Amino acid sequence: MHANQLLLRCYAKRTNEGKWYAMCIDLNVDAEADSIPDVKISLERAIIGYLETVIDADDRSSLETLLYRPSSWPHRLFYGIAKCLNKIRGVVNARWFVFHEPIPIRLALPC
Repeated sequence: MHANQLLLRCYAKRTNEGKWYAMCIDLNVDAEADSIPDVKISLERAIIGYLETVIDADDRSSLETLLYRPSSWPHRLFYGIAKCLNKIRGVVNARWFVFHEPIPIRLALPC
């Protein structure tokens, strides 16, 4: 991972309707799309949009709170179970998976 990348913990799961739902458990940001590649792209865009909005906010006192906004415990629990099962099985389940891809960001705070 490079200095201009952010590594976040995320998972994706297939819904009963056949769509893919993805969640970043570190920022409580989610997305939905028709395929795995599309949901990962949608989640990345949602995360970058969220981070840009937080950085552009005038209220610097709430910056720390907004940059660490973990999801609810059921999402974090699902992530943990999915991660463990993926390691045990050594394969990705057809209905869910976890991923830790670096997201390229270019954030600069004014001095």
